[in-house]
Amino acid sequence: MKTDTKTKTVNKKAVALRSQTPAELELALRKHTATLLEMSLARKGGSVEKTHLFRSLRREIARINTILAQKNA
Repeated sequence: MKTDTKTKTVNKKAVALRSQTPAELELALRKHTATLLEMSLARKGGSVEKTHLFRSLRREIARINTILAQKNA
């Protein structure tokens, strides 16, 4: 059975996030949310070239929210 390289990358990101403190995670969450908002506004204006970043940012935000929920539980 082959190990998917995409899975390895996601696991590395999650491990890196789990090593951060909740305050650092909150800061990263705010930064990513602000970036997503700016990109959304730019997309409405028609000036976004890298549309693939929307999906990756939403996933990163979800990953951070999940880890914060696990740490607070």
